[in-house]
Amino acid sequence: MKLINVMTSLVLMFAISACSLFDKQHQDDEHVGVEVEDKSISTQAQTQFKPRIPPQHQDQADTLAYQDQNNLTMGQLESNLQNQSDYTDQHQHQNISSVSQSDLDPFSDDQNNPLSDKIIYFDYNSDQIASEYQTIIQYHGQYLLDNPQAMIELEGHTDERGSREFNIGLGERRAQSVYQSLLLQGVSPNQIQMISYGEEMPAVDGHDESAWKLNRRVVIVYIN
Repeated sequence: MKLINVMTSLVLMFAISACSLFDKQHQDDEHVGVEVEDKSISTQAQTQFKPRIPPQHQDQADTLAYQDQNNLTMGQLESNLQNQSDYTDQHQHQNISSVSQSDLDPFSDDQNNPLSDKIIYFDYNSDQIASEYQTIIQYHGQYLLDNPQAMIELEGHTDERGSREFNIGLGERRAQSVYQSLLLQGVSPNQIQMISYGEEMPAVDGHDESAWKLNRRVVIVYIN
């Protein structure tokens, strides 16, 4: 009887131990599965994740990029103005030093009178002054400097192509180009008025380049 009880106890202990080992193994397997799944999720997240600059640093980067671009633009503008100023300084006295003040009469049509040329022509859709017209502007600038009571009006004109609004703006920009050139010579802005007629006052009637090239112009008109 005692032997049977001992055998029964051993069988129960063996069964309990087996169950414990099975539960432990099952828990370990589940744990490993969770870790593998977590690693898979982590890897997927890392693949989808893209580093980015924090907002505050992004703003700073954008600001620096804008400043660099703006500095470049301002540098180009200053360079262009300086080049134009250097050109004026270099050629002004060379071109007009031999002309006496008595020969400068803005109201004379004598072809020997340097101020008889009062028209600056422009290329199509452009407000840039061609070098061939710089001397004309210099003569008028010198006269305005020597006669501070004199006043002029710069009339901007275009050819017929383009809308009315666009041509008014283009005529104004052309007048502004001549205005800026005169200021670089030292002419007072109080001596200059500007107006844009756009396409409204053509110098020549026509619908081809032979007429258009004569209508793209700025006319210097002396007021007194």
